[in-house]
Amino acid sequence: MSLSTSDLYDNPAYSDITISFSGRSVHCHKLILCTKSEYFRMLCGSESAFSESSRKVIELKEDDPDAVEHVLRYLYSGNHHTDQDSNWKLQLQIANAAQKYLVTDLAKAATEKFTKGATATSRTEDVFETIMRIRQNTLLPNVIQQAQDLESTFLRDLLRLPAFRELVEKDRTLVWKYLDRLNDSLMEAEQTDAKLRICHGCRRTVLLAPMDLEYVCRCSTSYTRSPTEHFQICVPRGKMSEYKERLENIATAQ
Repeated sequence: MSLSTSDLYDNPAYSDITISFSGRSVHCHKLILCTKSEYFRMLCGSESAFSESSRKVIELKEDDPDAVEHVLRYLYSGNHHTDQDSNWKLQLQIANAAQKYLVTDLAKAATEKFTKGATATSRTEDVFETIMRIRQNTLLPNVIQQAQDLESTFLRDLLRLPAFRELVEKDRTLVWKYLDRLNDSLMEAEQTDAKLRICHGCRRTVLLAPMDLEYVCRCSTSYTRSPTEHFQICVPRGKMSEYKERLENIATAQ
């Protein structure tokens, strides 16, 4: 009968080190910790220069205890799925702890679970809570970017939320940042890119939408092609056909 490493988790009979954190303790094994995590190999491995390498008990500080326990269990089982997969708040803490202890596979899996859960709501109060929890509890760049994306997506609704307004009032520099974002989003929503082509031969002007084929002026022949000047412009969304018709009428009148 073989014994899997998951059976060794918190087993005092074969333990040679105890991990202590937030009033909890887990009987562990250096062989497993050091081969599964570079952090623990450097901390308590045979070649470690730290004093912890000779200690029987190592205390881990400043981490969410449930997250630490998930990290330790993962080192023994290799399985990141639990009944807490939908708990995005815990998954954020697991991602933090896993990143700290250099368990990158678990950090990636927890981040994906966090992202799935944190972006599942569109209720303004929940979005605000998610943003604040991220900014107060992690330095992971991809997670911080998630908060930025949520803020940009729901900015108009957030600005109606008293708690968000209070946050902005504490730092007036945020007012300009959010005004710029709103302006950018309005410009993006209300305008579309277009190309303006002006023929140097007959001065005919044509407006092209992004998906239109390249324009060849009517005054061009198979032997000669009049040079054209082109400009990148913006047209109010929904007005492309109207603007094209206006230019066509001008060309006809000429």
